[in-house]
Formats: sequence, C-alpha cells, structure tokens
Amino acid sequence: MTALASEKNDIERFLAGYASDVTQTAEALRALMQRLVPDSVEKLHSGWKVISYKQDKHLIASIAPHSKWVNLQFMQGTSLPDPTNLLEGTGKTMRHVKLSRAAELSADVEQLVIESIALGGETS
Repeated sequence: MTALASEKNDIERFLAGYASDVTQTAEALRALMQRLVPDSVEKLHSGWKVISYKQDKHLIASIAPHSKWVNLQFMQGTSLPDPTNLLEGTGKTMRHVKLSRAAELSADVEQLVIESIALGGETS
C-alpha cells in the first residue's frame, strides 16, 4: 500500500478526533485493506471525511468514520454479491457495511472487499 508518511500522519490525526471504538474500528479496516490490497493507494479526503483505497484507476472501497460507527463504502456496491445481507444503503450504486466495533469484522466483510477488487471498483 503506498501512502506518503505525511498522508499517514494526516490519516492518524483525522482518526484521533473520533471516539476510541470508532478509531479502533477504522484502524482494523485500514489493516484489512492493507492486507487484501497491499498495492493500493490510501488517501484521506478530508472534505468528505473518508479514507479511500484505489488500485490502479479503480476505487476499491472507502472508510467513513461517524460519531458511533464506521462505514466501509463500496462505490459499486449494488454489483457486489451479498449473500449475508451486510450491505446497506439506497443510493443508485453505492452501498456500505456499518461497523460499530472492530470485532464485527468478519469473513463476510472481507469477502465483500475481495469481490470489489475483482469487480474493479469504480474507474475515476
């Protein structure tokens, strides 16, 4: 995963502004993304308050912390297989998984990331 040291510091400062459960959940998701997509680019979009993961020109997923939970967002979530019905949302294509604690990370969440990688994410 490529990210400049200053970008990593910005992300850590950004996450430090949230409650510890939210920060721990976001950090667990960051670790998951690093493990599953090690060649992705991690980028903080402070205006949108999300951390995105892009591989080549494809947006794989974004981490969006909230006051009491973290969303793992998939831009083309409506195209992902979701046999355990984890995905939420009503947008045209975006769906998300809502996590309140790092312990909620599961093989099913991991599979959604793998499916997003295979799908190619959203070209930008």
